[in-house]
Amino acid sequence: MNELDKLKDIKPPVEISDYSFMILIVTIVVVLGTLTAGIYYLVKHLKEKKKQNKRAYYYAKIKKLNFLDSKHTAYTISKYGKFLVEDENQKAILEKINQNLEVYKYTNIPPSLSDESKKLINMFMEVVNV
Repeated sequence: MNELDKLKDIKPPVEISDYSFMILIVTIVVVLGTLTAGIYYLVKHLKEKKKQNKRAYYYAKIKKLNFLDSKHTAYTISKYGKFLVEDENQKAILEKINQNLEVYKYTNIPPSLSDESKKLINMFMEVVNV
């Protein structure tokens, strides 16, 4: 033991403060927060784009209508026209169109579309912005 007593440079263990665990936690929180914000804005952007695509789809559906089938035309414009309306002017035109098309909806053999109804439909399609 004599030799061990001579060794004076061995000291008891000293506690060293280590912040690596806190750095890890902060890094994980920052990365998760960034990912969450990125995903949120991506989903929001895709929903907005999808909404615009739906409007273009509805516009195309109405645009390619065959005016010879008046019953189908009346139902299609009533169904999809409300999704294209953005302001009061368009809403008024659509209500006028729907009033004119009531005649064609509830009959077994509807008459052909009147020129006034065709003009209103074409005017509505010009006013709508897609």
